[in-house]
Amino acid sequence: MKYHNFSLFPTHSLHIGLFHNVNKIEDTLTKLMASTFQVALINPNVIIDEFQVLVAANKALASFSTSNNITKTPQSELVYNLSPSNNIGESLKIFGVYPTIQSVLVAVLDCDENGVKAITSLINGDEVDLSHLHSNFNEELIRKHYHITPIEAKPHDITSLLKSIVNAISTKGVL
Repeated sequence: MKYHNFSLFPTHSLHIGLFHNVNKIEDTLTKLMASTFQVALINPNVIIDEFQVLVAANKALASFSTSNNITKTPQSELVYNLSPSNNIGESLKIFGVYPTIQSVLVAVLDCDENGVKAITSLINGDEVDLSHLHSNFNEELIRKHYHITPIEAKPHDITSLLKSIVNAISTKGVL
């Protein structure tokens, strides 16, 4: 899992890992929910780049630091913030995991290396490099959920698509 820290929130950190060939995600989810770890399981089909997750995590930490959070936990706030929708259920349904998912992006907030190892051991799948995100996403699905037109971001132009997504995440709830 890749480690990130936050310049605005120096006491917080984030580990991100991508897993393929995941089996029994319901069992994994149950075990993680029973633990004290702050883990978000994310559908990687709607994630182009880890930067999306970093922006959503930063926004989640900002929300909790000012008591302006919408959801009950930082990890659910992270998943909620990935979505352009203000509907919590819809956000979690689209950006969270579902029973037949084969790949999962794991985001772990504020955890040391031993905790990350414990979390990784609970996931029945193969960890792969985050660079596989670029080959894993569904552009059509992303455009649909973020309402991105070909004028805003040309088809197959990952850079402009990522900019549009980050704009949507960053400005959600501002107006």
